[in-house]
This record gives sequence, structure tokens and C-alpha cells, in this order.
Amino acid sequence: MNLRRRSRAATGFVQGALDELSELLDDGWRGLIWRARGDIDYRALPMRANALALMLNVMLSAALGYPFWLLAARLFEADAVGLGAGATSAMRLSAQLALLGLNAAVITMLPGVRRHSSGLMRTFFSTVLLAALVVNTAFLLTASVVLDDMAALAREPGYAAGFVLLSLLWTLSVAIDAVLLAVRRAERIVVRSAVQGVVSVAVLAAAALASSTDGVAAIMLAWSVALLLSNVLGIVQLTWHLPKLTLLPKFRRRTMKVMLSIGLPNYRLSLALLAQIWILPILVAELLGASAAAYWYAVWMFGVLVMVVPSASAQALFSQAAANRRSVDVSVRKSVTTALAIGVPVALVLIVSADLLLSIMGADYAREGAAALRLVALGVLPRTFIETYVAVRRATRDLTEPAIVAGGISFLSLAGAAFGALEFGLVGVAAFWLIAQCVGAVVAALRLSPMLTRTRAASSPALHPEPSSRLP
Repeated sequence: MNLRRRSRAATGFVQGALDELSELLDDGWRGLIWRARGDIDYRALPMRANALALMLNVMLSAALGYPFWLLAARLFEADAVGLGAGATSAMRLSAQLALLGLNAAVITMLPGVRRHSSGLMRTFFSTVLLAALVVNTAFLLTASVVLDDMAALAREPGYAAGFVLLSLLWTLSVAIDAVLLAVRRAERIVVRSAVQGVVSVAVLAAAALASSTDGVAAIMLAWSVALLLSNVLGIVQLTWHLPKLTLLPKFRRRTMKVMLSIGLPNYRLSLALLAQIWILPILVAELLGASAAAYWYAVWMFGVLVMVVPSASAQALFSQAAANRRSVDVSVRKSVTTALAIGVPVALVLIVSADLLLSIMGADYAREGAAALRLVALGVLPRTFIETYVAVRRATRDLTEPAIVAGGISFLSLAGAAFGALEFGLVGVAAFWLIAQCVGAVVAALRLSPMLTRTRAASSPALHPEPSSRLP
């Protein structure tokens, strides 16, 4: 009976989010009229619609990323695909380092200054792009001295220039997503991801036709062109929701001070939380070779399909809480129930069809990666509690403890993965990663237990957006 009630609650969540997104589409003509008149659209999606949009975004990115890496696997040698996958992982890691937590600061600050946000936006974008340039240069210098297979990115001038451009474009893309999330219009992110995915496949296919283009260069070129077009679209989207938007470089010392006071604690937490995700492909490439890195990237690409469920709910919750500070109800039980109700079926599909999904990329991908994919899919269970716990702490700005917990999880994941890779290959990487997540989930569940067991009557008021910010 309890399971049936939770299933109905999760179904109601998805249906409600779909209704709200449908309401937005039905009302789209009004937004077109506002843009034609040059008016700013201040409307926002409710929390559960934003959560569903973020889930759809990552699932769409993975769905469109699948043909990209399938095409790459069919066109190029596994070593080239592995180095290209390592480059994309490095660009994502560089972007996270360059953000300095300012994406969280923008989500927190923008609702209060939205009608006069030009200074905040210019300082935000200028800072993260400058930081990205510094981080990319440092990575290339480090790679040329410390790394082995990945050192090719630094030693080949063409690769190095392409990597810097790619990382800058990715950093800008993540920054634009943060602003769209701050104005609670996550459906715009979905559109950008669709454009990026389609263009990347088309450019990769076109680049492969050039006999002088190698696999690594083709992969980086495809990503760069796709991100460039996606970012142009994102900037246009921002002009619909923010007045007098300009990206001309400017640094306001006072604004920067406030942003860093909010951003740096979130920065530590984000790095601790995401380090394992971006470092693992690089670790696999160094310990097992570029071919194994290609197999692992395929495994993780499918694993993201299930990991996005708890992550998207947490992001939407953080955005909603920042927009409405009068009432901050984390709704832990509802978050956990929804994440499991949606994530577990997706995980079961991946577990059953792991061989089939990976075999499309090649027999070697299925043979080397199927068992690892099944273990990664099981990660939705512990990640649900970890993401919910982090969301609670972000909403209350109590970030020290979750940063320590997340750092411990990443350390155990990477240390265990290094041991597992040398002893058992990719299966060992996935197994020790899963063990580390389970250890973290136990800590998270213990910290969440008061909220998980709290009676409904004792819960704080539900979190709702301001009436004026709701879609009509």
C-alpha cells in the first residue's frame, strides 16, 4: 500500500510538470508578442516543471550524444576516440574549476536584482571566462609534464588551441545555463541542448569526410561549432528575460566581493561533488589506455541517463529556494520518492539492455563495458540520497559538512577506481565507484533521517514561487 501511494505521488509529480510545460507552450504566443514589442518576459516555471525540464535536458543530451560517439567509434580508431573523450572530460573539469562557484551565486542573487542585472551579468561572464583561460593554460602545462597519453593535447599546437577554444565555449555554455536556471526557465536549456546535439553530429560527419582530418581534431571541431551556435542561441534567449543584457567585459569590485562570498563555499562543494565524474575518464585513460577510456566514456554516457534524475530535482529545488526565501521547505520525502520512482525503472532498462546498447558502438564496447554499465546504473540508489542531502544543505547555506562528505566520496571513488582499474579493469572502476557512493549514501541518509521520518503535519510549508512569477 505504501509503495502504491508513493507511485501515485511520483506519477502526479510528472503529470503536474507536464501540465505546466504544456501551459507554457499554450501561452507561447504571448511571449512572442512581448519579444516583438521589446518587452522583457519575467515569467517563470514552477519547481517541478523546471525539474522535469532539467531531466529532459540531460536525457536529450545523452540521446543526441549517443549517435555522436557511435559515429566517432565507427569512423575513428579507439585511441583517437579515447583521446577525444579525455579532452571533453578535461574541458568539463576545467569549466567547473573556472566557475569559482559563481553559478550558484548568480542563482542566489539574480532574483533580487533582475530588473537591474547588467552589472551582475557582465561581472559574472567576464570573471568565469578569464578564469577559464587561466585554468586551461594550467591544465595544458600540467598535462605536458605529468600525464602520458593526454600529453598529446599539450604537445600538438593544433590540439592545444582547439582544447582552449573548446573549454572557453563550454564554460560560457555552463554560465548561460546557470542564468537560465536562475530565471527559472530551464526549458530554454533543453532547446539549446537539442541544437548542440544535432549540429555536433552533422559537423563530425562532415569533418570525417576530409581525409586530412584526424579523429581527435574532428571531435573537437564538432564540439566547438555546436557549442558556438548553442551559445549564440543562449545569449539571444537571455535577452528575452533580462533587461539591457550585454557581455562586454567589466568587473565590479563590490559585486565580485558579494558573489565570491556566496560562490566560494558552493565552489568547494561543487568541486568535491563533481571531481570524481570528470577525473575518472582521465584516470582510466592514464591507467588503462586510450581504448579503455573510450569504452568507459560510452559506459558513463549511458549512466548519465539515470544519474540525472536525482541531480535535476536538486538543481530545481535550489533555484526555487533562491527565488523565494520566505519559505524554504526542502520536501525531502517527495524528492526521494520521485527520484526513485523515475530513476529505478530507467536503471532497470540499462541493466537489462547494457549489451545491446553498447554493441551498437561495436563488439569491443559491449564486451568491455556491459558489466561496468550495470554497476553504474545501480548508482541511482545511493546518488538519490546524496543529491537530496546536498540540496538540503545548499538551501540552508550550510555547506561545510556536505563539502567534507562529498570530498570523502570523491576520494574513495578515485582511490578505489585506481585500485580496481589495475586489478579488475573497467569492472573494478565501476565496482569501487559504486561502493564509494553507497558509503556516502549511508552518511547522507543518516543526516536526512529526521526529515524522512517527520510527520506531514510537522513539515514546514511547501515551497512555492511568488504568485506574480507564476506562469498565467
